[in-house]
Amino acid sequence: MPAEGSGGCGVMPKISITIRPLDPAGSGYPIELEAEGQPPTEGLVPAASLDALPWTRAAIMERLLDAHPGQSPDFDAIGQTLYGWLFAGQVGQTWDALCLGGDTPCLQLQVLVPELAGLPWELLCSPTVLRPAFLGGLVRLHTAKPRAPTKCSLWPLRILVVVGCEAGDEAQLGADKEIDTIERQFLPMGRSVDIHILERPSRAVLQGWLRQHHPHVLHFVGHGAQNPETGQSALVISRVDEQTAQPATWFWDTGAIPTDLAGVAWLPRFVFLNSCRSGQEREHSASVQRAFLDHGVPAVLAMQADVRGDLAGHFATRLYQRWAEDQDLVGAVRFARQMLVDEKLTYYSVRDWALPALWLNAELASASVPLYQPIQPPAEQAFERCQEFEDARFFADLRDFRRAVTTWFYPVLPPAPDTRRNILLVVGEPRSGKSHLVKWCLESCALSRARIRYIPVQDEQPKDFLKLLRQIRDGEPMSEAEKPRLELLHQGLDARAFRRFNWELANLLTNGEKGEWKDSEHPGDKLIPDPGTPLQAQGEKLLENIFTGFADALRQAAAERPVLLVFDQFGGPVRMLPKAEFEQMLRLLFRPIALGQVPGVKVVFVVTPGDHSHYQFELLPKDRLVSLTLPSEFTSEQLRRFVLEMFWYQDEARARNLADALLAFPSNDERGLGRLSVFRTLIDKPAFKGFWVERMR
Repeated sequence: MPAEGSGGCGVMPKISITIRPLDPAGSGYPIELEAEGQPPTEGLVPAASLDALPWTRAAIMERLLDAHPGQSPDFDAIGQTLYGWLFAGQVGQTWDALCLGGDTPCLQLQVLVPELAGLPWELLCSPTVLRPAFLGGLVRLHTAKPRAPTKCSLWPLRILVVVGCEAGDEAQLGADKEIDTIERQFLPMGRSVDIHILERPSRAVLQGWLRQHHPHVLHFVGHGAQNPETGQSALVISRVDEQTAQPATWFWDTGAIPTDLAGVAWLPRFVFLNSCRSGQEREHSASVQRAFLDHGVPAVLAMQADVRGDLAGHFATRLYQRWAEDQDLVGAVRFARQMLVDEKLTYYSVRDWALPALWLNAELASASVPLYQPIQPPAEQAFERCQEFEDARFFADLRDFRRAVTTWFYPVLPPAPDTRRNILLVVGEPRSGKSHLVKWCLESCALSRARIRYIPVQDEQPKDFLKLLRQIRDGEPMSEAEKPRLELLHQGLDARAFRRFNWELANLLTNGEKGEWKDSEHPGDKLIPDPGTPLQAQGEKLLENIFTGFADALRQAAAERPVLLVFDQFGGPVRMLPKAEFEQMLRLLFRPIALGQVPGVKVVFVVTPGDHSHYQFELLPKDRLVSLTLPSEFTSEQLRRFVLEMFWYQDEARARNLADALLAFPSNDERGLGRLSVFRTLIDKPAFKGFWVERMR
């Protein structure tokens, strides 16, 4: 993903060619070729040659923008004409010598002449039919001053796909297939990539999404046109107002784009404009591509002419496929061009493979950065065998909720200390999937090496608050056989962090005073056990001392690794934890955590609506928590999406048949997990082996 860099030409040698404005004598356009370790080579494109028949500048542009070009030797002839202009004289000799010296270099082209910048340089073709765009790659350089990107989180990679075309046009443009295929390309990256589709959003909705999520990649699918009101080049968002049912089409034009980017304080790393002529200047208007580049976007790819939707979609999916395989951006574009020819066009004498034009910021073009930065899972067996992760391995859909939980743990933008939300409250009816949602997301949290304590509150035994504190500290009992499955989330916290708490707790339970702790009297890492004395009496001062000491211990436990406490299974109608005691915990322990007074500690509560009301969770400060309420019922289409996602998109027809069978299967529980439990029995059949991923990482 282009970060401070933009994704240049990788290890490929580079040659930069700059075309400058007409010289004072008016005889031609000076050219300078620069290569690493070589003195600059200068040349000249004679002005007269640009208007020589048959391929004048005007003729080239007319042929490029022809509505129905088809296959034609004209495009090879255009490419050779451009090649002759660029590689005449000494510049061409230097280019040939460098190409013969090893790998064909990546050509970085910087055209400082407006009347030449719009020419289809990607068509460059030597007399021996060698094309730089396919050999080492070709990229345009832009000279705008790069802006510092927003300091947003780099994981997961956030891709926003905006669909601007009308619903009826999606199939004709191939937009539906393009989006589906892009999602398939990224599914193997699972947790490291978060794709969201906005279909025909209003301007306010688009701005809101950009402001909240700061996507790293913006991918637009739809039409380009001139805004009839401003005359500026624009992306067209064809929509209908939901309330009035009247057309509400709007134009995101070259005047509004920089205003909106500045207004939401957002700068994407990469913009892909799958829109006809989005990379071409229009009469009296710069291109949409240039609007993003001028604002400081490091890398923008757009179309130079009208392009068939199926071809543009195929190019896009191949680009993302290769880029996600740790290839650099220019290499991915080169690969996508080749695949477009090999798999769709079968010949080079067309314009379609050359229409995508990639521009990089000139100051960043030497960087080579992968598309995304996956977090490697821990190598220990406890992570691989974790029971909670296995429970949720087939959890699917509810993408907005999964995104909300992930964003809570990995904030998009670093919050100010006084606005951090350290508490997550997940509310849902029984069997609505709330625990599975949290377990699925806990695996994402574990990738950060956070220390996670998953605490089932209900264990069918009455307990007071002190027993619950000891459970948090000590973990749940487990046999040697259970350890591989349970120790990651169920073993106790670092006992060294609780030395002082244990000592003071023993004093408080014995004589009501915590005593004076002196470090000199408790040297080194000598552990201080908790005798396990039961609570004999309660008092405001006693409780405050216990909870304050426990908060201090949690703070020490989180000094090296963040600590995430997850409370689940509060017990439903039979609650073993006294209500009044838990209210004290909310007031004296969890409220300070919510307010950021226990750095490094976050808390998740998974509750039913009844638990939420019974245990008075409203005592927590609302401005310091994130609250999610899951739906209780799922539509047939939602259940189909569950199956499709779990089936990893490898066999869509088979997945849909299975989804239909699942919906027809008798079940007394229409909630998500009731249906999915039926699905789990089916996927163990031999016929279905190998069609899904082990875990959605």
